[in-house]
Amino acid sequence: MSILSKIRLKRNHIINFIIIIVVVYVAIATLNVIARNYQLQQQMDELIAENEILELENEQLRLEIAYFQTDSFVEKEARAKLNLQAPGEHTVIFSDLIPGPVEPPEPEPEQTFVEAADENIREWLYFLFRIDL
Repeated sequence: MSILSKIRLKRNHIINFIIIIVVVYVAIATLNVIARNYQLQQQMDELIAENEILELENEQLRLEIAYFQTDSFVEKEARAKLNLQAPGEHTVIFSDLIPGPVEPPEPEPEQTFVEAADENIREWLYFLFRIDL
């Protein structure tokens, strides 16, 4: 082989090496761009979902505001909180449903240990054998 062909061969190897380096660099840069695009797409999807949730909440609040502005809501609240009534209505109070004065319960006498044990035995006998002492 002549010197000229050896130089061309070395030059071809150097050019091939440079091309391989450029291709590897472009591939790595492309992969980095793809990874960044994937991350941005994930963030965009999250923001779109959050936006949809906020839009639904806003729509719910708009509907609640519309309901609060209706006459039926105002009337319901006036009846419930202010005890108001419509013209021509009369309030009827059932006296047997109105609780009377509350009397404190009479304290039960303290049981001794023997009385409590005796009562416990009687309850067990009745429960197990239906024997009433």
